Amino acid sequence: MTNTIRLILGDQLNQQHSWFDSPDPSVLYVLMETKEETSYTTHHIMKVAGFFLAMRDFAARVQAAGHRVHYLRLDDPQNQHSMSANLLQIFAQENPAGFEYQEPDEYRLDALLESLSDKTKVSFRMVSSEHFLTGRTDLSEFFGARKSWRMETFYRMVRQKWNLLMDGTQPIGGQWNYDADNRESIPSNLQLPNLQGFAHDASEIATVLFEQGIQTMGTMDNQISWLPVNRAESLQML
Repeated sequence: MTNTIRLILGDQLNQQHSWFDSPDPSVLYVLMETKEETSYTTHHIMKVAGFFLAMRDFAARVQAAGHRVHYLRLDDPQNQHSMSANLLQIFAQENPAGFEYQEPDEYRLDALLESLSDKTKVSFRMVSSEHFLTGRTDLSEFFGARKSWRMETFYRMVRQKWNLLMDGTQPIGGQWNYDADNRESIPSNLQLPNLQGFAHDASEIATVLFEQGIQTMGTMDNQISWLPVNRAESLQML
């Protein structure tokens, strides 16, 4: 029996989120690949393929950890290619009491999910994505009625609050930022390091993108040889 459905967006693939502390058979996690998300603007094909590879890898890892997962691939016959339509379809199939989702990083998705709550009797709840040191209202609360909102001022407060790159009350190195240095041209003799190789096979995704008529820019070999698709691979690149 499904009591709660939880949505995971493509940029929320964090197995360290508190959602995954322990498996709960009454919770169903939903991930989906949709034309809606690939077509609201034109993306590079490697970006789309990289997202799908990462989402599929994450779904497999979460499922292996004992969690229930419902994954809709781009070519799934039940895929309505709309986040709202897919969720309403899953609500009808599972009849959950509640629906939970993490704070979207995009206003577009924020508005979409908020409006969806008016179309169903399922109880909606938004939780923190646990991605950030600051919350959604911290900036407005910090500046309040000030006429000038300068990001540098907020940035310094955050570093002091969390003791990040600080030496007592002063920034490490004696400067709060190095923006002026970063505006300099890249040295002509700079040698870039070799990128870590992972050799992910993206041929099936490339085929599906073509068959589904997804418009992308750029080109891609069937192998994505440098793009990490999970946390472990990302750490290898550091």
